[in-house]
Amino acid sequence: MARIRPWWLLLLLLPVPATLFAQTDETIFREFRFDFSTPGARANAMGRAFVGLSDEATAAYNNPAGLAVLSAPEFSFEFRQTDHEYPPLTQNNSFEPISTAPEADMSRLSGLTFASFSLSRGRMNLNAFYTNQLNYRRSRSETSTEWFNLDDGITFNYVNGFDVEKIRLDTYGLSLSNRIGRLSWGVSVGLSRLDLRYIYRTSLSSNDILIQDRVESNSRHDTAKLTFVVGLMVPVNDQLSLAFSAKRLPEFSYIERVLNFQSGQVTDEPDGRVPTPVTFKAPDSIQFGAAWRPNDFWTLVGEINWVQYQQLSDNMTVLSTPDVERELRQFEPGDFKNGNDPSFHLGAEYLWPRGRHIFAFRGGAFRESDHNTRFVGEPDPDANNPDELRIFYDIQRFIYNIGGNDKSLLGYTFGLGYVFNNKLQVDTAYVTSDDFDALVSSVLYRF
Repeated sequence: MARIRPWWLLLLLLPVPATLFAQTDETIFREFRFDFSTPGARANAMGRAFVGLSDEATAAYNNPAGLAVLSAPEFSFEFRQTDHEYPPLTQNNSFEPISTAPEADMSRLSGLTFASFSLSRGRMNLNAFYTNQLNYRRSRSETSTEWFNLDDGITFNYVNGFDVEKIRLDTYGLSLSNRIGRLSWGVSVGLSRLDLRYIYRTSLSSNDILIQDRVESNSRHDTAKLTFVVGLMVPVNDQLSLAFSAKRLPEFSYIERVLNFQSGQVTDEPDGRVPTPVTFKAPDSIQFGAAWRPNDFWTLVGEINWVQYQQLSDNMTVLSTPDVERELRQFEPGDFKNGNDPSFHLGAEYLWPRGRHIFAFRGGAFRESDHNTRFVGEPDPDANNPDELRIFYDIQRFIYNIGGNDKSLLGYTFGLGYVFNNKLQVDTAYVTSDDFDALVSSVLYRF
């Protein structure tokens, strides 16, 4: 490809607004991962596939229909430790680092992530539960890296720093389930609480094309809305059961305070920050599951989990130019998308009874997309200078897509369980995947 000289490119770009690089609320949301797997170490050890089985109190949120089979009160809780690896900007065929390239960073979070108590009466079950679907906490001092565009001979500098005290999504709720003949149904209603405290800083500059864009945004907010879950379970025969579950999660609104040093924003706020409304839609999901018990010792499970991650980018807010007219913005919410590919889960459990003791051995695997927000925008072909605008789109795509393309993530699960006198159950699981590892422990007691 022919190189475009920077001074000639500058002349071509004079009609273009100065602010082209876009920070969005997805800058904050693009990297963390929701956890919609069924709680409990037993479920996590079986490939994180449990919707089709759901035969204990840990299923109160993911498929409440399964609780209709319980005949005695149950109490359960889960403790989880999760290690995440966050990839850095990486050299590709179009961009290479001039300064030292950034390194990947890790985070470790641990705590109580689920608890429930269920009561059964005849064919009916009532359950009170708590579950954590999102726990994100991460800090990084401002790091600056310089990059060279091999296609156009452009050098630019990118600075990114943040302090995320917390972004949590916790749900407290009640579930009700019942059996009608062989069919089990269940509903859950919960209050989902979004609690966030963060500040983000990004900067993009280049002397070659005279761009200097710096944005800071911060928010401290706590809000709660209702969540709804419905579930169905149908035994096909004594060995095979099929199940379905659907979740409707809330859409939250909060204020982010934005400081854009180049947008010419006007505000009466003493700190110069513009209060900007942001919408955060926790993605809905549907699950299909199956469980097969060929005998009293073996259980095989499978699940398809379809989380609507596209709802994150459908509700995106572009923050770089909060008070500039819409037609002057170079990037729009439609330029960003999340993958909606379903995840696939398989797992197995083998029971080894020894008198009043039962030992369980479990394993499984799962495959899912990374679901990170991707920049997919293209210059308007009817613009005065689409070829020159393309450079900015290439830079945005490189930064926002973390230097790569969508990828599939593979994960494997392993676990052990112990049951005493069919009352006390202790389980542990280890989950390892391409971008996170988790150690899960849970305890269940049947009264």
